[in-house]
Amino acid sequence: MCQPLGYCVFFGKQRVNLEVFTHYSGLVTYKMPQGNARGGKYNFTDSSYDGFTKNHFLSAGLGILTDGKLAPEDYAATGGLGWIGWNSDYTPSPYIIFEFMDTRIFTSMTLHCNVRDRTKIKLFSKVVVSFNVDGVSFDESMTYEPKSVSSGSSWINHNVTIDLCRHIGKLLKLNFTYAAHWILISEVTFDSGKFKVLKRPEQL
Repeated sequence: MCQPLGYCVFFGKQRVNLEVFTHYSGLVTYKMPQGNARGGKYNFTDSSYDGFTKNHFLSAGLGILTDGKLAPEDYAATGGLGWIGWNSDYTPSPYIIFEFMDTRIFTSMTLHCNVRDRTKIKLFSKVVVSFNVDGVSFDESMTYEPKSVSSGSSWINHNVTIDLCRHIGKLLKLNFTYAAHWILISEVTFDSGKFKVLKRPEQL
């Protein structure tokens, strides 16, 4: 079980000091494959992304996933706007890389998802969460498999909250595996704190 933020830990002669923050404070950018359209009728792309788009890939910006707005259950009401949707035929290996301003200790992450059984929109079957500290390689990772959720004959929104077990990183990568033909996500939030290494008083 994760300990609460706002405490200090000594590693040898060094002390780690944490500071509390709310939601996605410190997030600089995310990059990922652009979302897909559904039958020319529903637009599941990141229409508010403020970075670059090249070869169906988004980079160096922020958009729908971090705008603080939760998309409605009935995506037909908005033509799909507000949702990022990936289709297994067109985007077989969807992923997102989040970059933060500084190195952080991550407690948890929540993904706001949509489920509609009859159109084969389901939660992802699993996600591999990887952590990068040095900006070069993702050395630590963990795998999470959410419980299956059914929408019956309607739509439902479902929050998937993942315990990140105080992993440390400046970049965080999510690699998704499909459970059906579609994955829809409208918002991703994090609970984390700044990672600081301070000297002991006798070293000052």
